Parts: sequence; C-alpha cells; structure tokens
Amino acid sequence: MIQKRLMLGLGAALLALTSQLPAQDYTLYFEDGIGGPAGSEQTITCKLDMPAPPVGLAGWSIGICHDVNALNPTAAADGVTTLTINGGSPADFDQINIIPNGGATAPETSGVNQAVVIAFLGGVELSAGTDYEILEITYELSGPDAFATVNYCSTTPGGAFPVETVVTQVGGASVSATLVPNTIEVGAIFPPTFRLATDLTVAAGTTTDAAVTMDNPEFDIYGFSFGVTHDASIVTLTEILPGTDTQTAEFFVVDNAPANGDGGVVAAILSLSAPLQLIGPGNDYEVAIFSYDVAGTAAVDDVSALTFVDTLEAEAGSPAVELLVSFGEIGMVPVTDDGSILVTSIGGGGGPEFIRGDCNGDGSIDIADPVYNLQFLFVAGPQDCEVSQDTNDDGGVDIADPVYNLAALFTGGPAVPAPNVCGVDPTPDTLTCVTQSCP
Repeated sequence: MIQKRLMLGLGAALLALTSQLPAQDYTLYFEDGIGGPAGSEQTITCKLDMPAPPVGLAGWSIGICHDVNALNPTAAADGVTTLTINGGSPADFDQINIIPNGGATAPETSGVNQAVVIAFLGGVELSAGTDYEILEITYELSGPDAFATVNYCSTTPGGAFPVETVVTQVGGASVSATLVPNTIEVGAIFPPTFRLATDLTVAAGTTTDAAVTMDNPEFDIYGFSFGVTHDASIVTLTEILPGTDTQTAEFFVVDNAPANGDGGVVAAILSLSAPLQLIGPGNDYEVAIFSYDVAGTAAVDDVSALTFVDTLEAEAGSPAVELLVSFGEIGMVPVTDDGSILVTSIGGGGGPEFIRGDCNGDGSIDIADPVYNLQFLFVAGPQDCEVSQDTNDDGGVDIADPVYNLAALFTGGPAVPAPNVCGVDPTPDTLTCVTQSCP
C-alpha cells in the first residue's frame, strides 16, 4: 500500500514544469546501512552535498530503489535538514511515499520517494553545504546472506508520472545530481563490545580494580586479545587477572609491562580441545580485571584514561597485540567503550604533604590556627588547604575543628591526628589541598 502524507501529484506537477540542466556537482548518497541478520531492520539516511552555485536550492525530488529479494521498506521519515529547512520549520510541501515489495505496477518499481518544496512563495533556500540529512528509510532484511543494493532512481510511482530524482534551483531549473549507491549486508555479524568502567573514583595512594566486560550479540566466542593503556603519571598497573567468565580459560596470557608503552595486554583462548567451553551470546561477561595503584602524588581531579588499543608489544620487536575477537577461524575487531580513573581525594596514604591543624600554613600549630579556622568557616577566609583545617580528622571542616584545636593546645585535649608533623593524609576523604602547608 502506498503511504502518503500529502498529495504527491502536486509535487510531481511542480517539478514537471521545471527545465532540466546538467549536473553541477550535486551529490546524493547514503549513510549507515551496515546490515544485520535476516528478519531484523536497518535504517539508512539519504544525504545531499551541494556546491556553491549562483543560486540555492528551492527543493528536490528523489526516488530510492532497492533489491526486492533482500529488502522491503517499512518506514520513512524526514531527515534533520528537511524538518528544519524552512526557517527552522518543515518545508511547505513535503511528500513521502513508501511502495513496499509488490506494491508497484510495471514498469514502475517498489521503493521510497520524496518531493520537497521549501517555500511556496520563495524567499527561503538551501545554501551550499555538505551532509544535509533529507530522508531516513527503514528496511526489513530477508533472504539468504548477501549484500543488497540501495540506489537513487527515477522509476518509483508518484502521481501521473514516476518520481524523477532531481534537485531544483531557485528560479525553477531542475538539475541532475551524482548518485552514489550503498549496500546493506543481510546476515551481517555484529561485533562484540569490550567495555571498561568510566570514572572509577579513588583516592590518591590507594588501589583500584577495573573490570573489562564484554557484550556478545550473536555467536560463540573462542578467544580474544586486546591492549589497554593508562597514564603512568597517575596510575601504575600492578597485575591483570582472569575475570569471572574466563577463570577456566585454557590459555590466558597477560603482560602488564609492554615494551613500547604504558599499559597491559591480554590474550585468551577459552578451549584448546574438546569439549569446547565458549562464551555464547549474552551481556556483561567479565573477561579480565586490571589492578592499579594510584600515585600518592596524584592531585584531586586528575584523570587517567583507560583506552583499548592494538599497538602494544609484549616484547620489543614482536607484533603488536591485536584488538580482536575470534569466532572459530573468523576474527573480528570489537567495538570498544573506554574507561577512566578519577582521583577524588588526597587520602589513603598519598597526596600533598601538610600539617593537620596548621590552618594558616605557617609550619606550626598555635593560637593563630583556630582563629584562622574560624575566619575560614564564618568570614570566607582562604581555602588553599581544606584538609589541614580538618583538625579532628572527621572528613569535614566545621565548628568542631577550632574547638578541637583549642582543646589540644590549652586544656589537655587529645592530640591532633596525623599528620601533625609534615606528611600525607593516612585516611581518605574528599577534602582538597591545592597549596601544601609544609615549610
């Protein structure tokens, strides 16, 4: 059944009144269209590139034909450009027809077509540019594994005439365009995804584990390999262990000190002999655990990216460890989702050195410090080293801290917790110290 939002006959009549001129480097092409298994759906985007002619475009009409043995159009919708082309609003005339398989009469063909007039009264035009998104089409995939072609054509039915594929300039001249086909693969294999946690939040001087997980959409996985890099000024990779789902892998080899970069590599084969133990379709498989020490000198808000790579060499001069997943004898590059480690505090035995209770940073603890502390709390005093003002080491700065400091100084109260001489914070918290308070 032909689906219509407006009468295409009007669009065809308007376009039939225009004269046809040679192509002027206009290009109609497609984006996306990777593919998928039979029975799934795939959406492609029709796009337009246009040069800088003396005048802009007033509209266009396009027809899109397809391989009827493998594809069947199920939906079509305006692209971003078409929806906003008329001063931020849709075009004045915008017609889309879907002609499903078997819905055309010879010599016309099944497909999708679109006719657009930007503004009936003129005054609005599409200027030179690239990547204009004019139409999106969704196809249902069917048939045996194959590459199915999608192309621009002038044989899909409209009103009284088949819809021509042309662009129309301001002033009424219809101009042909370079037409670039695309293919959609029926039976395509969708790759697995390797993923690392994003924004692992840790304190300087502590350790953390980053799990590598895998989503596997389709097939049994026999093995894999990958590398992960890090920022050695912020973290040190101490070890790599099998994950929950690779504990029984017969071959699991790692290297946490590659020859040509900061990072670690993993290579695994789940089974070398029958009966095979494989990773089937599913999500959130834990395949490896990377353990890191966070530098004691790391500052708050330092971030080490954790990035999947295929460049690390286990030994100098040896081939780089590939970013690869094996489906038996077939190898495929996985999709990757990188991660990071974010330093959120200077606790845990690392970070800038300071003296707890030395609130004014002069290198000693005396009556000036609780006074400074009170200024900080209630008169908007400086905040260069918050953690030094946490006199009672409870992870916050409040009225209890100058009280604690005065008691320690004059009434026999408990001593100020470490570091009460120049040192680093032994306990993690979220307080910062931008300027060290050690002399």
